[in-house]
Amino acid sequence: MEPIYDPRRQRRAQEANDRHSDTSAWKIAGGVFLGLSLFYAVYRVHVAMEQRAAIAEFNRAMAELAKPDADPMGWRAAAQRDASRRAAERALQPGERCIDGQRFERVENGWRQLNRPC
Repeated sequence: MEPIYDPRRQRRAQEANDRHSDTSAWKIAGGVFLGLSLFYAVYRVHVAMEQRAAIAEFNRAMAELAKPDADPMGWRAAAQRDASRRAAERALQPGERCIDGQRFERVENGWRQLNRPC
C-alpha cells in the first residue's frame, strides 16, 4: 500500500503545475501580442485606403479649380441670379408706373403704391 503523504509525488505535481502555469502565461501573452499585431496591420491598411481616397478627392478638386471657367465659391452663379432678380424687379409690369423711385399700380379709381422699388 502507498503512503497517503508522499513528498516526492507532491513535489512532482507542484513542478508540473508550475511548468503548466508558466507556459500558459506565455501562450496567453503570445496570443494577445498576435491579436494586437493583426489588429494594427488591418487598421494601417484601412488608414492607407482612406488616405488614398482623400488624396484622390483632393486631386479632383484641384483639377476642377484649375479649369478656366471654374466658379468654386459660386460667386459667378450668385451674381447672375442676383442680376436676373434685379432685372425682373426693375421691369415694370403693364399698368405700373415709377414715380420718384416708388412703384405704383393703376387701379380703378387711381393709383396704389407697391412696396417694391423701381
